[in-house]
Amino acid sequence: MSFSIEINGKPFARGVSNESVTIPRLGEAMVAVQAVSDLSGLIQQMRGIEGAATSGLRYRLSGRFFSGDTPFPFDYSGSIKPPTTP
Repeated sequence: MSFSIEINGKPFARGVSNESVTIPRLGEAMVAVQAVSDLSGLIQQMRGIEGAATSGLRYRLSGRFFSGDTPFPFDYSGSIKPPTTP
């Protein structure tokens, strides 16, 4: 598997895993991955932290996993809203 993570439209981290996993039919499985980020990605995220505290974070996780030599792409995105105070 290989993947990348964007936060608020900016690259944040990327990673890979070569762990072999058997997924049962219509099932799920956990895969351990390692991700790395560089200093510029971290600095970009820190610059936008004030806006994220009020509007939330948008994220995107994209990549591909392999079954044999066949790649299967995936692309998930969503948002995490800040907690509201009563």
